[in-house]
Amino acid sequence: DLSKNAGNRYVALVFDKALDANGRDWEEMKDNRTELTHDHVHHCRRANLYNDTFNGDSDVDVLHSYQVLSSCMSRPIGHILVLESPTLSSIK
Repeated sequence: DLSKNAGNRYVALVFDKALDANGRDWEEMKDNRTELTHDHVHHCRRANLYNDTFNGDSDVDVLHSYQVLSSCMSRPIGHILVLESPTLSSIK
């Protein structure tokens, strides 16, 4: 059974440094990313966005959600999401 949002897929690539308005150092941003990832996964599971079931009220389905690692492969520096939605405006 397909979601009502099936059809259009979008990729969102977000770097922590681009969103940081507080001038945090990399270590603090890494700690914040780790905490936020935990919260993000629990939110998606509660909203049925992170498994084979979909939230019927949502206009966006999260198909994949991954951290982006630094070149040393040890520090998260951002996030990449693959989203499915009927319109780009729903993603924004």
